[in-house]
Amino acid sequence: MKAPLVVLGATGGVGRGVVQAAIDSGRPVIAVARQASELKALKAGYLHADLTTIAGSVSSDAAGAKLARALRKLDRPLAGVVAAVCGG
Repeated sequence: MKAPLVVLGATGGVGRGVVQAAIDSGRPVIAVARQASELKALKAGYLHADLTTIAGSVSSDAAGAKLARALRKLDRPLAGVVAAVCGG
C-alpha cells in the first residue's frame, strides 16, 4: 500500500491540480482545506480514489497543531506534503 500525499490547500486551483495528478498516478491523498463543504465537493469528484479529507488550516500555530493531531490520528505514514496555500 502506498503512503498518502498530504495536500494543503487542496480545494484551490493549484491544490486541485496536485490532488488530481496524485490520484491519476495511483497515489492516495489526504486533502486539507479550510472549508468542509469544498472538501465534500472535491471528494464527490473522486468516488473511487483513496482520498481522505480533513478540514483544517496552518494559518496559526494552534491551527497547525490541531491539524497535526488530526493527521496523527489517521495513523498512516506519509509520502510527503505539498503546500498549495497562499496568504490572502
